[in-house]
Amino acid sequence: MKYFLYIVIAFTTIISCDSSTSGKKDESLMAVAKGKSGEIILVMDSTKWEGTLGDEIRDIFMLPVEGLPRPESLFTIRYIDPRKLNSVLKGVKNMIFVTTFDSRSRGSKIINNFFTKESKEKIKQNENIFLVTDKNVFAKGQEVMYLFGNNQEILINHLATNKQKLRDHFNSIEAKRTSKTIYKGKRVKGIEEALLKDHNCFLKVPYGYNLVQNEKGFVWIRRIDTDIDRDIFIGYTDFTDESVFENAKVMELRHSITKQYLFDDPEKPETYLTIQKEAPLFQRDINFYNKYAVETKGLWKTNNNSMGGPFKSYTFVDETLNRVYYIEGFVYSPGKNQRELMREMDVILATFRTQSELNSKSK
Repeated sequence: MKYFLYIVIAFTTIISCDSSTSGKKDESLMAVAKGKSGEIILVMDSTKWEGTLGDEIRDIFMLPVEGLPRPESLFTIRYIDPRKLNSVLKGVKNMIFVTTFDSRSRGSKIINNFFTKESKEKIKQNENIFLVTDKNVFAKGQEVMYLFGNNQEILINHLATNKQKLRDHFNSIEAKRTSKTIYKGKRVKGIEEALLKDHNCFLKVPYGYNLVQNEKGFVWIRRIDTDIDRDIFIGYTDFTDESVFENAKVMELRHSITKQYLFDDPEKPETYLTIQKEAPLFQRDINFYNKYAVETKGLWKTNNNSMGGPFKSYTFVDETLNRVYYIEGFVYSPGKNQRELMREMDVILATFRTQSELNSKSK
């Protein structure tokens, strides 16, 4: 809660950070922000980037993503010295400015000039203010974050305390952009209707997905492109007791579904989908849209080792039907980076709703 309070305070006191953007810009005249998904331009003094403050920033935004077949950082960070920041670099989708007001270096002074004298004084009086976010500062569709403090020790302390919330901020921004992209075309209403009719659940299905299998207790949709195979499946069974949420039990449930329905070659039952046991499996309890759930991330493979890749799943109960659902998104794209593909899978999975939830919302 304090984190959001700081944002509100910051917006009301230092929103005039950028001296070049004082006054309201006409966004209709702005160029559209560019850049790759998950990429952030980070602007801070070079000595701070190479020191302990830079280490803290890297620990926040360059944390390795869990459950991928090769190392990929949470975000792709492109460091820029403030003295080299030009109009092209200012036009990217995501930017972070980092500074401390006690620094006298040339790079820090450039960033510090974004702040008014009044705002610096208010920050000096209230050291809890360390963050402000803004949109469309230099380009349309842009997200900008300013991280600041009276000195490095104070700022590092705030960053260390709010690591996950800072990550979540840009994760949320990227998820919204991904959702806008994948749902910009027509959705596959036929599959959505079949899910409600046959399985009492709903999923927003983007254009390009096809219904591969649909039978009692299981449904599988898939999109196959030239070099990317995207798959989502939903399995469910009667809920008997809470032991189903134990980590091992979740994997047993998954195994019972994949061994029955998912194969590299349906004519060869031994090619069913399993997990790569030698790879780490990441599981945690979460709130999945007001439902207790177990989130699981890891690597899948076919039992004959012919295919493999990352997967992410959620396990939860529909209390109205007394049914436990297991929903999963997985991809097959050998040799390619897969962070953004898995973000896409998660955006689709996040649209899942039980029929009782839809009925409740419509009332």
